[in-house]
Amino acid sequence: MSGIKLQIDAALRLVDDITETFGLGIGTGGFGEVKKLGLQAISYPQYQFLKNAPLNTETLYGGAAGPGKTFADVILPIYHDFLDEPEFRMQIFRLTKVELEQEIIPLTQKLYPVIGGKFNESKLRWKFPSGATVFLCYMQYPGDWRRYQGGWNTVQAFDEATQLHPDNYTVEAWNRSKCRIKPFRVYTTNPGGPSHRKFKKEFIDICPAIPDGEPKFSKVGGMYWQPVKASDSVIVKKIIEGKEVRVRRQYIPARLFDNEEMLKNNPDYLSNLLNLPEEKRKMLLDGDWSYVAGMFFDRYSEQIHLWNEKPFDPPKSWARISGLDYGNVTCAEFIAEDHKGDIWVYREWTAINKSITYKAVSYNNYLEKIGEKNIFTVGDVNMFAESVELPEERAPANSFLNLGVKLVQVSKKPPENKRFRVWINDELKDLLDWEKKNGLFVKRPKIHIMAERCPQLVENLPLLEKDPDFPEDYMKEQDKTIAHWIKALQYALISRKRRYTDKDVTATVERMKAKARKSII
Repeated sequence: MSGIKLQIDAALRLVDDITETFGLGIGTGGFGEVKKLGLQAISYPQYQFLKNAPLNTETLYGGAAGPGKTFADVILPIYHDFLDEPEFRMQIFRLTKVELEQEIIPLTQKLYPVIGGKFNESKLRWKFPSGATVFLCYMQYPGDWRRYQGGWNTVQAFDEATQLHPDNYTVEAWNRSKCRIKPFRVYTTNPGGPSHRKFKKEFIDICPAIPDGEPKFSKVGGMYWQPVKASDSVIVKKIIEGKEVRVRRQYIPARLFDNEEMLKNNPDYLSNLLNLPEEKRKMLLDGDWSYVAGMFFDRYSEQIHLWNEKPFDPPKSWARISGLDYGNVTCAEFIAEDHKGDIWVYREWTAINKSITYKAVSYNNYLEKIGEKNIFTVGDVNMFAESVELPEERAPANSFLNLGVKLVQVSKKPPENKRFRVWINDELKDLLDWEKKNGLFVKRPKIHIMAERCPQLVENLPLLEKDPDFPEDYMKEQDKTIAHWIKALQYALISRKRRYTDKDVTATVERMKAKARKSII
């Protein structure tokens, strides 16, 4: 800060508290030294966040507990000397005023006075000698953004961002700058909360974390963990105040194991996370964004079940079949079984709000395009005459069969003593199941989904919610909204052990013709 000479002993007085709590160390070198305070980022992800945030429009950092997220928000303007700018304004948001008082204010009171900051407690405002300002803000209820509308806010930082209501992100409209610094926004958070789906869709799904090598063993934690790294930033379109703008986004994942200092200084932190209920542990320790509290297929994990590498067409020697769910949303999932018995979901087809003829032609064209004209398709009973209020010759199945699609009807005869829906749910659950001990698999999943080719399945599988009145099934109302792709997959799964031949298709055609003749008579 111009006119202010910082003494190293002032920085040293901060080190013990900051290192113990937030995992920042003192030194010269390493990751991203904050020269004015003699502090440096303890991990590469933390350094990458501090370095990259001004280069992006929006940066999400963290995604799990323990990597020093709040500290990164608070120290960001110091790291870049933004507080030397007279017209620099920053807002740091948290859900409640109590959280500000417990988490943000104590940390700023350790750091900001060393560089000349003066705190106005009634206004929750830090003022610096240059004229730069940092506001501490809270938005507990939808509509609280109105408290902060207007003005010029060069940097906006949203701490525990998923806990804020999506409506309150209206405040982003006032992320603009009067100084030389380009305006940008940062978000630090764990999975879970009212804005979980917003951030999963806007960051995790489009710039996902990438596995970084083999699992590593943490001596401090006494277990293996899977390192991940950030993918490149992406350019997306976003509507702000009714206008379409282009923004650069990046997700920089970080976990507790990236922060060895935190583990050393707070050994109980890991133990506490490991003792959480599984759903919370998966979110906070594993950084698993695919998990949603109450999700029906609760063993599903994007980190474990998705194939995020280049998709491939299964070898011809693998048995394959397609399952098709029919309705206003008509869709198919294609599966192949490898020589070890693992299932690969390798393609997906969807038609929404289209005519019977359109669906049949579109599906047939898709089969020809991907070289799967000879695959057997197991169709929903709704496609066949006995289940539709149409003359038999107009049943949807006929339109597909007439084009040469090898269509057969799914069998809804479950094993003895099982309801059909429970049966097909259990089939998928068994394939999704997995187990790890000390970070290593002791039981591997038996199903893998090619994420790039199956976007609807990937989006909707974790959204199915357990029926509180019948825990062996998901909510019935979701059948008409998001379950179509899951049902298509299930039809294929329960039919995969049957080895269909052209005789089965011929029998289907003859059965349909017989029913049509009978209806005419």
